[in-house]
Amino acid sequence: MNRDLAIAATAIYGPRWQSELSRHLGVNDRTVRYWVAGRQVPDGVLAALAEAYADRALAVMSNLGMGGQPMALAVYENDEDLKRITGDEWSAAFHTRIMQRVAEKTGSSLVTVRADEYFAWLEGSGQENTPAARTAYGRRVNG
Repeated sequence: MNRDLAIAATAIYGPRWQSELSRHLGVNDRTVRYWVAGRQVPDGVLAALAEAYADRALAVMSNLGMGGQPMALAVYENDEDLKRITGDEWSAAFHTRIMQRVAEKTGSSLVTVRADEYFAWLEGSGQENTPAARTAYGRRVNG
């Protein structure tokens, strides 16, 4: 199964994501089931999902009063670092694609976060691994 497809589509469309995604893309439900079963997902589909997820992230940011403010957005070198730091299950490449879309729309910059360096900083600063700590680390790394 393509985990990026499943995780992003579930977050965007909810538990009935296969039907909703097929309707959104104008493809047959069977096509989506083939992708879920492991067939190659066209890059355009993943690009559309990244765009939709970025739009959702921007809406959440706006609701939190963070809309339109340039910031340092974390990206990760590999899947292990992404999961270790955030707990996210999707690939680092897909995460980066989403963050690139958010950066384009907000004028933000991308900061590569390396797990070993991040956790050493956490230990030295006495902070716990939280979204706020990741934001503080991103600001520090971004200068």
